[in-house]
Amino acid sequence: MFCLGLIVNLIRDNRLHGNLIGTTKENSIFYPKVYTDAQSEYIKSFFNQNGYIEYSLVRNLGVTDPEGQTKLVLKDRQHILFLISGCIDLLKYLPQLEINIEQSLLSSDYVDLTTILPNSFNEDDIDKLFKTETSIKDLIQTSGGELLSNTFVLSKNLQDKIDQQLTKLCEEYAEKVNQDKHQPFSLSPCPRNL
Repeated sequence: MFCLGLIVNLIRDNRLHGNLIGTTKENSIFYPKVYTDAQSEYIKSFFNQNGYIEYSLVRNLGVTDPEGQTKLVLKDRQHILFLISGCIDLLKYLPQLEINIEQSLLSSDYVDLTTILPNSFNEDDIDKLFKTETSIKDLIQTSGGELLSNTFVLSKNLQDKIDQQLTKLCEEYAEKVNQDKHQPFSLSPCPRNL
C-alpha cells in the first residue's frame, strides 16, 4: 500500500516523475513518466512507419482514452484525418489507396476497400474518408467506376459483364418456367418399398 499524500508531494516536488490518476487510495493509479513516454513513442513510431494507427492498438498499450491520447501525441502533425476507428496520414496513405483503386479500375476488376484499409476501419470510417477527401470519389468517377455500399469499387466493364450474365440467367430461367407451364401435368407412380 502507498500513501496518496506522499506520492502527490513527491510529484509536486519533482522527485517522482509521472501522473497520478484518481482521487482516492482505492482507485488511484500512478503512471511513471517513462511508461507514458514509451506509449507515446510507440504511437509515433507505428504511425510514422504505417501511415495510420488504430485506436484498438493504442488501447492494447494500456491507454484508457486511445482517441484522446493519439490526438495528443500527434497534435503537431499535418494532414492527419481522425476517423472513428483510428487515424491516417493522408499524405502517406491516400496515394496508396488511390493507386489500388486506379489499378483495379484499369484492369476491369473490383476492389474491396476494407482489404486496403486497416482491419478495424469500418464503413463509417470509409464514408468519412470519402466525404473529407473528394479526390477519391472523383478518381472513381473519372476512371469509370462505381462505389457500392461504401466498401466496393467496381469497374463499369465488370459491372456490364455481371449485368449481361444475370440477364442471360434470368432469361433462361423465365424460358424454363414458361416451358414447364405448357407441359401437361402428370403424376408419376410412387415407388413402393416391400
